[in-house]
Amino acid sequence: MTMTYRFRKNHNAPYKLCRVWFWILVVVAPMVLSVNGQFRDFRNQEGKVIKAMMIRKSDTHATLVTPQNKEYEYEIAKLSEADQEYVAQWNDIGDFMYLPGAMRARCSATMDPEQLTKTGATAESEKAVMKALRWMKSTQAPDGSWGEKNKSAMTGLALLAYLGNCKTPLSEEFGETVLKAVVFLTSLNHGNGKLSQNTGDKFWPYEHAIATQALAEMLCVCKQLSITIPNLNEITQKAGQFLIDHQHESGSWDYGYDQTGPRGGDLSIAAWHVEALKALQWTGLPFNNHARCMEQAMRYIANNQHAGGGFGYTSQKSLNPGLFSLTGAGVLGLQYSPKAYRAQIVSGSAYIAQNASLEWGTPDVDLYSHYFMSIAMKNQGGDHWKKYNAVLRDELIKNQNDDGTWKNPEGKLRAMAPMYQGTGSENVIYRTALCTLMLEVYYRYSPTTP
Repeated sequence: MTMTYRFRKNHNAPYKLCRVWFWILVVVAPMVLSVNGQFRDFRNQEGKVIKAMMIRKSDTHATLVTPQNKEYEYEIAKLSEADQEYVAQWNDIGDFMYLPGAMRARCSATMDPEQLTKTGATAESEKAVMKALRWMKSTQAPDGSWGEKNKSAMTGLALLAYLGNCKTPLSEEFGETVLKAVVFLTSLNHGNGKLSQNTGDKFWPYEHAIATQALAEMLCVCKQLSITIPNLNEITQKAGQFLIDHQHESGSWDYGYDQTGPRGGDLSIAAWHVEALKALQWTGLPFNNHARCMEQAMRYIANNQHAGGGFGYTSQKSLNPGLFSLTGAGVLGLQYSPKAYRAQIVSGSAYIAQNASLEWGTPDVDLYSHYFMSIAMKNQGGDHWKKYNAVLRDELIKNQNDDGTWKNPEGKLRAMAPMYQGTGSENVIYRTALCTLMLEVYYRYSPTTP
């Protein structure tokens, strides 16, 4: 079949043509290249051996593909005991046991209801996650994005939500959605490492950090599945190095990636960049000054902690009187260096356990703060986590709409720049992505603290 694409004569035509070819490469290439990966010998109970890679399974059958790209369906019960165990541990991310340790839990826990329950999740919380992922799929733009003004950030958050539930390019239900999101994010780069359509907006460092984290996690998954997405390695490396090279001398990051100005950045921006730095570390790609960058960020975060355990915005002072809403961001950041900052992590976690509140219909619906708090408290574990989870989980579940989105928190909120509040399409996707990621906290990352 021959496909002909005609464009009006304008300066956007070359860009559109590149996007067409890029999409063809990304959709077609993974289907071909993904079968060149982790082949192994499968043996049935009679001793017959087939060299193949597993690509999907049902309750009773496993589908295998050979190096010659031929598919075979085998009854699981007739495989050897060792292969039956292998199949039981497999899902649509493939042989997930070789993922970075912090990411591995998301793929094992989503397969094991008993394990999910032990982490604090419920069947209802998982239903809420799946409803949200299906809504996101139904509202994805043809170019793979979500959102309006801040498409890079919204698409990055949505992609993180899919990866957080172990939904990969091989997922039968969500594979195409995941691939289209990656295509959009990688298409933002024009050789300079920047991942935003809004580099003239001073807030674009938020977008860049979120998109970089999403591509870094995606790259970890692609390496695991032996999927080749054109330029993903190169773009992730350039985006990560740009992030490292544009750290403010304070140790944070600032608006417009200013590096020497008197404002010196803030904890909110720093938190997203630290998350990206950690994901970049998992990729195994080479980065100049990655460790030094992380150390400087840790010192900046630690210096923002108040004596009472809370963390301030640009100093030890809170933006909201009596409430240190960025404490989760501070604790989570320091958890990447738990031995050096153990006392500050403990005091910050205690502050959250004592002060965290989430209740629709009141001013206490700060979803942005709770995103960071949820990961930090899950990492911390123990009684503080149990107390916090009691605040978080059921309140999120009962305020989800039937379509998978979340109710708009109305009224004046005790929150910093609540962009998730409102009925616009970007408000809704932002709110939905944050809530989904919070309900994936039970398995999205393995604990990073002792």
